[in-house]
Amino acid sequence: MTTDTVPADRTVDLALARAVWQRNRDVFARLWTWLLIPNVVDVCLSMLALGLGLGASVSDFGGTGYAEFIAPGLVACSAMFSAGFECSYGTYYRMDKQRTFDAMVATPVQIEDVVLGELFYGAVRGAVSATAIAIIFGAFGLFGSWWALLLPLVAFVTAFMVAALAVTAASVSPMLETLGYWVSFGIFPMYWLSGTFYDAGELDGTLAALQQVSPAYHAVTVARDAATSSFGMHTVANVAVMLGISVLCTWSAIVLMRRRLIR
Repeated sequence: MTTDTVPADRTVDLALARAVWQRNRDVFARLWTWLLIPNVVDVCLSMLALGLGLGASVSDFGGTGYAEFIAPGLVACSAMFSAGFECSYGTYYRMDKQRTFDAMVATPVQIEDVVLGELFYGAVRGAVSATAIAIIFGAFGLFGSWWALLLPLVAFVTAFMVAALAVTAASVSPMLETLGYWVSFGIFPMYWLSGTFYDAGELDGTLAALQQVSPAYHAVTVARDAATSSFGMHTVANVAVMLGISVLCTWSAIVLMRRRLIR
C-alpha cells in the first residue's frame, strides 16, 4: 500500500472501526473460555494467597481489611493485563503473522479505523474480564459502597488506556519476541507501582515519582475511590491523567502503525 492511496483529510470512520472491533469480538466469542477464564482464575488466586492468606496477618490496613483494600486494585489491574497482552501480542500477531491488517487496509478500511477498532476491542475485553472479577469479589462482600458499580466503567477506561500503550509497543516492535520488553519494562512495573498491594502514601523520593508516572497507579486510585466512596478532586485529577494518556497514546499508535504498514 502506498501513501498516495490514503486521502489527506481522512478521519476515523466509526462504522469501519466498529467492523474491526466486531471481527475481533467474534473471534473472542468463539474462544472466550480459553481467553477469559485463565485471567479470572489468576486474579482470584492472587486474592486467595494475598488478600486472605497474607491478609490474615494484617488486622487493619488503612481502616479496612487487607482483602478489601486490594480488591479494587486487582479489578483495575485485571483490565490492564487483559488489554495489555491482547493489544500487544494479539495485535502484533494479527498485524505481522496473519497479515490481517494488510487485508483490511486493502479495503475502504484505513489505519485509523484498524487502530481504533483494536483499542475498543482491548477496552471491552479488559472490562469484561474485570467485571467478572468484580462480581466475584462483590459476592464475597469485598466492596464497601454501591459506588463499586462504577468499577466496570473504570475498567473500560483503564483497559483503553493500556491498550493504546500496547498497540504503540506492537507498532514499533521488530519481532514478536521483543514484546517481552513491553511486558518486563511496561506491564509489570505498572503493576507493582500501582499501589494495589501497599499504601501509596508511604512511598517517597524516587519510588513516589515513579509511581506517579505509572498509568496503573491512577487507575487503581480511581477504582479504590469508587469501591470506598471516597471521591474528591484527586479522583478528577487521576481520571484526567488516564484520559490524557489515552488520547496521547491513541495518536501515537495511529502514527506509528501508519508508518509501519504504509510504504
